[in-house]
Parts: sequence; structure tokens; C-alpha cells
Amino acid sequence: MSTPLPSTGEVKRKGEAPARGPLLSNMQVRTLTILTLGPLIVLGAVHSLETATALACLGLFLSELEYDGLQRHMKANLLLQALHQGKSAGTVKKEELPPMLVRFSEKTYPYPVTGCTNRAALTRAAAMMVWGLLAYMGPVVLGSVLAAYILVRIAPVVVRAVFTEEPPPSPSHASLAPPTETPAVTPVGTSKKAVQLAEYTKMRNDFLVVEEYLIRRLPTLNALLSLVLELFGVLWTLCIVTPLLIYAVPGVGRPWGFAALCGNFVNDIAALLIGKTLRYLREIILVNTGNGGAAPSGLYQFILNFPHPLCPRVSPNKSLEGAIAGVLANSVSFYLFMKTAYRYVTVTPPNHVFDASYNQPLVWLAVGAFLGVCGVCGDLLQSFLKRVARVKDAGF
Repeated sequence: MSTPLPSTGEVKRKGEAPARGPLLSNMQVRTLTILTLGPLIVLGAVHSLETATALACLGLFLSELEYDGLQRHMKANLLLQALHQGKSAGTVKKEELPPMLVRFSEKTYPYPVTGCTNRAALTRAAAMMVWGLLAYMGPVVLGSVLAAYILVRIAPVVVRAVFTEEPPPSPSHASLAPPTETPAVTPVGTSKKAVQLAEYTKMRNDFLVVEEYLIRRLPTLNALLSLVLELFGVLWTLCIVTPLLIYAVPGVGRPWGFAALCGNFVNDIAALLIGKTLRYLREIILVNTGNGGAAPSGLYQFILNFPHPLCPRVSPNKSLEGAIAGVLANSVSFYLFMKTAYRYVTVTPPNHVFDASYNQPLVWLAVGAFLGVCGVCGDLLQSFLKRVARVKDAGF
């Protein structure tokens, strides 16, 4: 008696493999990106503190542009949830919301529709350059300026929230009229690009109308959310410059930064490769057994148990097996890169600079595994932010 096939969640009947695009196309794109840009990034990062700072500033700028679009979408969705799920006097039930807000609460955007203007992009570039230069100057300077920035930003909002009594706005107020859909945008031409631009413009106009209504309806909560999301974004993106704080330590900054950066690339490739391979093998077995073939047994039956979803509610495409493979690959590669760096590139730091007990193979393996786990958590955090923002792709 053969063992029944496990449920796949995607295959509706025997022999029907789930629909998918070109095999491993995503992996190929990411692998080519790593193989082309990865070496340039590594060379720039280990060349000197100045080139590493320039790369960190560029990374900060790109990360801030990406987060800016997510931030506005997250704030709008959180304000909408507070409007119909909160307990204050100004909240309403979901069925009492204007039709446009109901549609907005159920809509998922393919990408953020609040793109940066050229002026805003230049402003962010200047700000990120300042943060990079502060990290270049050392941890004391960066920490002092960051603490002052947080205090300056948080004080006015806290004072307004605590000491200002703001009555709930009346829904009948003229500025709080229910939002209505913006007119459709006529494409300029018949090309596919023109149609896509018209659709994007319509989505953006509708989003801006809803955003403005929610900000006027819940002004205090909007100020608090803006502050929290802004500070979170600053602290999150500033993680990029943390390696600069130890870069100048002789025999420590360059080899550890080199191993961490290369290990991250290996982690990404290994996780994607294992996850895609297991899904591909599973599909092949399901297709073959559904076309008059024998029921799977032995190794085939074992393969059908994989892959397991890592966190399906946050990121359904990430597998547990891929995450484990990435962490293990990160650990081993970190050890190998550290060993190579100390043997052929630099010398082991003296004990008065860095305790020799931390420069041991077991420590390198543990640090590599820890960085691998941090990479997985970072991917899940980004996926979670996209879920909150209801945006499929966070790219700018």
C-alpha cells in the first residue's frame, strides 16, 4: 500500500504542478548582481576607510529612498486601522467608512506610489553623507549627534501629545469631507509604457487623497506615527555605517568587515539556491507521478516533505531549509574568509588591541552563524514592513 501524497497547498489535483515563471530567474538575477557588483563593493570596502565611507553613504542613500516610500504607505495604513479599530471618540466602524477608504483598506500596491522628487532625493543624499561622515569621525561623535537629533525630534511631538488638548475633529467639517476617487488619467499614446504611467498616476493620486484625509482626521496620531517611523528608519539604515566604527582598529576592521560582507553574499546565494532547488525537485516529482507514473516512495517521498515555509504570514516564499543553509554557509564562509585574511592579507592584531581569545576558529564560526541569523531576521523584517505597508515590492 503506497503512502498518500502530502498536501502541497498549491497543487489542486494529482499531476498538476503549481504555475510558475521561468525557472530560477530570480536567483539568476540576484546571482549575477552579486557576481558583478559584489567584488567591486568588497574591493571598495577593504581598500581604505575613505572608500568604505563613500560606499556606506551610498548604501544609506539608497536605503533611505526605499524606506521613504514604505514609510508613507505604513503610516497611511496604520492611520486607517486606528480610524476604524481604535477606541477614541473619533473612530468609526469599518462598515461606516467612506467607500474609497474601504477599497483602500483592501488594496495591495505593486510598489510604493509616493516617489521622491529630485529635490527630496538631493536633500536625503546630503543628510546621508553627513551621517556617513559622522561615522567616519568615530563612535563618540556619531553617538552624540544621534542622541541630540533624537531629542530635538522627539521633544515637540511629546509636548504636543501630552500638554495639548486636541478635541476630536467633527466628521462634518468641510476639510474632512469623505475622499472621492480621482478622475482616470488618459494615457499619452498607446504604448505599454504610457498605459503603465497613466495607471501609476491614478494610483498615486488616489493614495494622496486618502493620505491627506487621514492626516486631517487624526492629526495627533499622525505626528506620533511620523516620529516613530522616522526614528526607526534612521536607526535601521544607520546599521550600514556601524562597520566604520571599528574600521581603523589595526588588524580588526578590515578582515572582520571583509569576512562579514562576503559571508552575507554567500548567505544570500545559498539560501536562494537551496530553496529554489527543493521547490523545483518537488514540482518535477509531482508532475511525473501525476502522468501515470508510480506513486513516489523512498527518497522521492522524502523530498516531497520539503521545503517548509519559514514564516508564511510574513514571507511565504522563504523556506526554513533555505534559511538554515544560508546560516551554515555564512558561518563556514566567515571562518574561511577570516582565515584567508589573516594568512595572506593582514597580521593578527596584538593582544593589547584585540584579545587573542576572540580570534579563534570557534569564535569565527559562531560570529558567522550569528551574522547569518541577523541576515535572515533582516529579510523577514523588510518583508514584515512591506506587509504593513501592503506593498509587494519595496524598490524605488
